[in-house]
Amino acid sequence: VLLMNCGIDEATMSSQTTSDHDSNSSNNNNDNSLPPDHNNGNDTTPINNTNQNSPPLEEWEIRRDDLKSQGDAHFRSGSFPAAILSYQSALDLDPANHILLSNKSAAHLANGEKSKALVDARKCVEVMPEGWVKGHTRLAAAMASLGRFGEAAGVYQKVLAEIDGGNEVAKRGLEDCRRKERLANEEREREVKRVQMELDREKEEKERRKKESLEKAQQTNGPEVTKCKNDRVSGDEEDDLLDDFFSEVEKVTEKKKIPDNSHDNHSQSDSDNKNGD
Repeated sequence: VLLMNCGIDEATMSSQTTSDHDSNSSNNNNDNSLPPDHNNGNDTTPINNTNQNSPPLEEWEIRRDDLKSQGDAHFRSGSFPAAILSYQSALDLDPANHILLSNKSAAHLANGEKSKALVDARKCVEVMPEGWVKGHTRLAAAMASLGRFGEAAGVYQKVLAEIDGGNEVAKRGLEDCRRKERLANEEREREVKRVQMELDREKEEKERRKKESLEKAQQTNGPEVTKCKNDRVSGDEEDDLLDDFFSEVEKVTEKKKIPDNSHDNHSQSDSDNKNGD
């Protein structure tokens, strides 16, 4: 399904009487290098439709169309980085052109640049004409490529519910996203179980080593001594608190044992005075 959404829109921006899909259908029907989505006939919104009374194209529009044609050629030949550069150059002349954004997103996706594909797809949806299915399927494909199957499924559902209930690309995309999301959930559950088993094994190993250490100590020091040591090891935190308590008690006891020299000196002084008298 992702590959089916990598097809580009080859219509020129200045199509005279046809839509972006129909304008080149005769050239694309035998082009096996493009995914089926490219030729599904869903892109029927005219792009810059003109008639005989329309003014001639300006120089920048001609240049834009030439750059887009170059990008399309690069895409068909598999030169995706070159296609991206051509589409970007065309976008520099016409930044809000939804077809250029759609094609650039497809080129990024085909080139493995999933996050960039998502950025261009979002921009495409923002500026495209209402009801242009290709923009939505482009967005869903980019989301799915990043493993965001729930979001992608939501986009496909929107296409089917609000725009084109019979759209085959959206139907297959929705089914594929649901399947992959289910598999991803199952994989996460397996990973959680694996981690828990690993933790359990580590705990068992720790207990085994502790038991072996205890048995060895019993053989060396005797049961009673070993029991005291083991209790101390198993209750480290409690022992620390007790040590602190007894330490404070000892400090207080020591203070009580120290004679009050000032009192003795005062008593001696009184005795000396009496003797003197």
